[in-house]
Amino acid sequence: MDREMSAGIQQSRPSGKINHEILMEETRRIPILGEVVGQLRNIYGSSLAEQFKNELIIASQLNRGPMNNGISNPHMDMLLGVDEKISDLLHQLNMVLDPKSKDKARELGSYRDMRFEGSLPEQERRLTQSTTLYIGNLSYFTSEEQVWELFRRAGDVRRVIMGLDRFNKTPCGFCFVEYYTREDAENALRYISGTRLDDRVVRCDWDAGFKEGRQFGRGKHGGQVRDEYRQNFDSGRGGWNKTIQKRNDQFTQRNIKA
Repeated sequence: MDREMSAGIQQSRPSGKINHEILMEETRRIPILGEVVGQLRNIYGSSLAEQFKNELIIASQLNRGPMNNGISNPHMDMLLGVDEKISDLLHQLNMVLDPKSKDKARELGSYRDMRFEGSLPEQERRLTQSTTLYIGNLSYFTSEEQVWELFRRAGDVRRVIMGLDRFNKTPCGFCFVEYYTREDAENALRYISGTRLDDRVVRCDWDAGFKEGRQFGRGKHGGQVRDEYRQNFDSGRGGWNKTIQKRNDQFTQRNIKA
């Protein structure tokens, strides 16, 4: 693995030497560079980490020059696909190197409503014009008032629709926030997505527009589908998933009877 990646780096590296002064200056200019190299060192060892460090410096200098015009940087593209353990740090570094990558509010994320009533092109068109955001990873205990208070900081909120368990009609960890303007919704994506509410990281994405019925969970047990498969205990989202909880309850009952 290390030999293959090392060879890939050598092939992609442009000619020219990187002296110690440049390395030090770039590390000071981009503090997160040290974090990236440290993580690489932990995973792949010191030798490969230094090669990656050189590659990152080259990428940063390319982005300062003619490649800082929106053209894809092949060196950063390669690095960003190496290992998911370091992808988050590398994406943060890429945001520093490429100013165009900082503003994701105008881009469509990966979230799509699988039950959208219409064609994919129609859904894409609505997403590009929408003023509605899908908000995920909420605690079951987060109230509508808390959502209003947080998202009104980005602009004038038209309405908040809390996601509900379709059987119990209790909150189940998501909601929709609708703004009056696209600009305010973009601001929410820029400045609120990734922040914390009730000690949970809020996840925001564009939504094609709320329709009655979409506030109800689609999972087998009434909540969100994601909670049907969750293997960890999450106190903010009902503890164990319903299947694991049922198995635990049955085990407890057998022990009591024994």
